[in-house]
Amino acid sequence: MAATLVASLLKHCLVSAIVFQNLIAPSLAASKDEWRTRSIYQVMTDRFAIENGTDHIHCEPGMGRTCGGTWRGLQDNLDYIQGMGFDAVWISPVVGQIPERTALGDAYAGYWQQNLYTLNDKFGTEDDLKNLISDVHSRGMLLMLDVVTNHMAWDGSAKHIDYSELHPFDDEKYYHDFCLISDYTENGDAIECWLGDSKKVPLPDLRTEDEVVQRMLGDWIQGMVSNYSIDGLRIDTVLHIEPEFFPSFMESAGVFAIGEVMTESTERSCKWEKTIGSVFNYANYYAMIRAFAAPGVPMDGIINAINSTKANCDDPTTMGSFSENHDVARFANQTADMALAKNVITMTMLSDGIPIIYAGQEQHENGGTKGYINRAPLWFSGYNTSHPLYLHVQRLNTIRHHVIQTSYNYTTFNHYAVWSEGGTIALRKGIDGSQIITVLTNDGEASEPHDLDLPNHSYGPDASVTDLIACEEYTVNDSGAITLHMAAGEPKVLFPSDLLYGSGLCDYPEQAPSDVPQPQQTTISTSYPTTVSGDAGTWETATVSPLPGPFQTREASTTDGGDGDGDGDDANPTETSGGFSFEETGKSGAAAGGGREAASTLAVAVLGLVICFL
Repeated sequence: MAATLVASLLKHCLVSAIVFQNLIAPSLAASKDEWRTRSIYQVMTDRFAIENGTDHIHCEPGMGRTCGGTWRGLQDNLDYIQGMGFDAVWISPVVGQIPERTALGDAYAGYWQQNLYTLNDKFGTEDDLKNLISDVHSRGMLLMLDVVTNHMAWDGSAKHIDYSELHPFDDEKYYHDFCLISDYTENGDAIECWLGDSKKVPLPDLRTEDEVVQRMLGDWIQGMVSNYSIDGLRIDTVLHIEPEFFPSFMESAGVFAIGEVMTESTERSCKWEKTIGSVFNYANYYAMIRAFAAPGVPMDGIINAINSTKANCDDPTTMGSFSENHDVARFANQTADMALAKNVITMTMLSDGIPIIYAGQEQHENGGTKGYINRAPLWFSGYNTSHPLYLHVQRLNTIRHHVIQTSYNYTTFNHYAVWSEGGTIALRKGIDGSQIITVLTNDGEASEPHDLDLPNHSYGPDASVTDLIACEEYTVNDSGAITLHMAAGEPKVLFPSDLLYGSGLCDYPEQAPSDVPQPQQTTISTSYPTTVSGDAGTWETATVSPLPGPFQTREASTTDGGDGDGDGDDANPTETSGGFSFEETGKSGAAAGGGREAASTLAVAVLGLVICFL
């Protein structure tokens, strides 16, 4: 009896501690564990929305002109973003840019910076920015700010730069000697030479290896995060900065960050992942785009990308999962097939990592990178909340949020392929009993209906699962397989039916019927997942290792190229082939700043426990 009472009291106090932690959470920087649970909507501020009541200006996106989007316009349309279920927003760089039109157009994207200590007045005032961020936070959302640490910008010839106009780096001594990048490979000159061009808009390359430059950038980012209550960073052109720069920068920032390393090689990109804490998963991106570009393409590339990421990166579950952004062509630029688009978005949202959807992807925009038509203003699409892809993203966010609440380690479980044949693949994420299985296919919307027997799912005998896309229920058959009805090339997302009550999905009621057995384990999700056992007085820290996938890594091609600075000066990506052979290896260290964030979270929880017992 006493043991039961103590266990009950401990459980009550643990819940109280977590509630206390959540109440004061806005005063703490969001940790990588918090960011894992989020999904991000990427906005190019100039192209997302103008202020309500303002007339649109004429805008040709291919001309490199400012189109008039502002922070007020973004704030006026947060309902559109939140309506899809997103709980984080990534916005363009906010600092002062080249003010006048250049030979290459306007500095609308935010990557041609000239003054780190002023704001881009084309986006609005300081109050406008602070009001936007305040509104984002009031909705329980996080804000990710795009920043550039690699370079400044100049309008004119590289031979005639007036460095006194660049702030705070107002002297030539802060920059590498001029040379344009000619070799983007790992042993090339991508770190010490310049992006841009020599005659129109050169991008003077900062000496980020210099301690003075490091300190100046550290002071600046510390002030930005503090002054504007920034929750996370997207760091531009990371490939062009030595990885050793970032630990001190991340220490100064004190928040989670994702670095842009535009290469398919995880051996290369994850050198930065280890010092920043996260990078965008370009290996997964390239594999996904190739796999779903046309019917019948084998899924080997996706399996290779998953395996190489696990082998070379510290933590794939905090990497950025994306299928479109402002530097690559829209998926619909390759194919207009709506079913293929749904499969790509499904993999983006339910794979390892933090899902990111680029504004306009939910409207099936189809711009390419030539002239950067992939950056068309969203008001061209009319903010259609009934578009099939808007609704699809909305459903996937609902699914992901529910699974995170139901399966305590969903966000930290490394996904893997359980089955693959031809152009169809099944990916599993989550522990036995609450695993989600995503079945993806490149059959396309014109494909004929057919049945597919799915083995290796690890659901129990006679288990009932529901496809959360079509809202169809299936039962494990006598042979141990699940016979799925595939139609019109649609993806399937399988989840145990008895865990769907209260999800808001597929008309499941809030409460389960009394005859439906419910999970006995009580799970409380914090930065450190903790299980309160059914045994009185017993606490356990749950640690579950991912089951090994049945597939071996095969030959993969790597793609390096482009600076990814978003300003039209990317080199043409080059393809090189090479065999990879990987074994599971021990992972080193935590992301920069992660230990400090975890310690803060743990300290708050402990304080809550103390208050509970007082």
